[in-house]
Amino acid sequence: MEGVIRVARYRALGRRVVADREGMWIWFAFIAHDLLILSATFWPVLLHHPAYQRRPGHLWFQWDSLYYVIVGDLGYTHLPGIAKYKNTAFFPFVPMLVRMFGAWGVVVIEQLTLAATLALMYWYGKRMGLSQAARIRSVWLFALCPAAIFYSTIYAEPWTVFGTLASLFLAVNQRWILAAFSAAATSLTQGTGVLVGVFPLVLFFRSLLQKNYRLLSMALIWGLGAACGLGLYMAYLGWAYHDPLLFSKVQPQMWHSYWRWPWFQFIQGLEPKKFTATAVLHLAYECTAVIYVAGACFIWARSIRSTEHWELTASRLYTIMGLLVAFSFYPGHTPFYSAIRIASVYFPMYTGLGVGMKKTWFTVILVVFVVIAYLGTSRFTHGYFFQ
Repeated sequence: MEGVIRVARYRALGRRVVADREGMWIWFAFIAHDLLILSATFWPVLLHHPAYQRRPGHLWFQWDSLYYVIVGDLGYTHLPGIAKYKNTAFFPFVPMLVRMFGAWGVVVIEQLTLAATLALMYWYGKRMGLSQAARIRSVWLFALCPAAIFYSTIYAEPWTVFGTLASLFLAVNQRWILAAFSAAATSLTQGTGVLVGVFPLVLFFRSLLQKNYRLLSMALIWGLGAACGLGLYMAYLGWAYHDPLLFSKVQPQMWHSYWRWPWFQFIQGLEPKKFTATAVLHLAYECTAVIYVAGACFIWARSIRSTEHWELTASRLYTIMGLLVAFSFYPGHTPFYSAIRIASVYFPMYTGLGVGMKKTWFTVILVVFVVIAYLGTSRFTHGYFFQ
């Protein structure tokens, strides 16, 4: 009987989101996202620069998405033209989807995933006590964020953010086993996917302090899911290549990616530059990074009041830890290259922006997001550098 009631709750959530007048803004945001991607693909604005070489690809299949397709089709093998072990940097969840559904099938599924993610973000805003206007703002900011293109092509980010929100949703509704499976899948999307474990970790310590041992055991099951996903990939690398940390070691050796202090990229971004296509791209990255940091700060606003205090605490820790990792990841000697894409998954910062930004500032930020997303999508879909 209890299971029937829970299933009814899930169905009721979907009906409420669709039927609710404010909830219809989710679909408008989804349509706006796809229109932006399609417009930038077929009517691009390109800022050419010889340092940002053109790569072979087709439409939405460019850059890292090509690696995901290769791994999905051929596995983690040494291929002509690809350094040995280089593709172990790509976690197996997305390649498994490519293997099962094909490249175009994954792109179609990701559109459904994006719609579900926007609905979950709307639900998350309610859990955080946001007003209807703030919830709508947060959904639109995510749908049209500068990294929008990566949520409509074969990258890990759409699955990371969807898996984290789905895991949280299932845990809140006490579907602990499903929440654990969702957390395991999320930690198989990319290295930072394991940060989904922050939510069960906070719940675990909160239950321990309150001596709620039943909830503590459920939090433990949920958290083990996050650990098991990453553990499975590490076990595979240990078995196949005798190095369970190979996915991390190949970053500096083959991808020229290094760990730096998180403020390093901000300091480097202040260096004077000539007005070139490269400088415009760097400026776009830097503006986005500052806005993301502002969103993380606004999560601490008093107007955000979760019905369960542990969810708000976990959201704050999740975002801070995620941004620290994203801004400490320094690849290719280019400030914020990849950092903006990696940081885009930390959904609570959009909630913070939705609360902290009133109508005028929200409009300004949304316009900035759309301009960067349009330029970035134009470059990406035509094989020019944008990460």
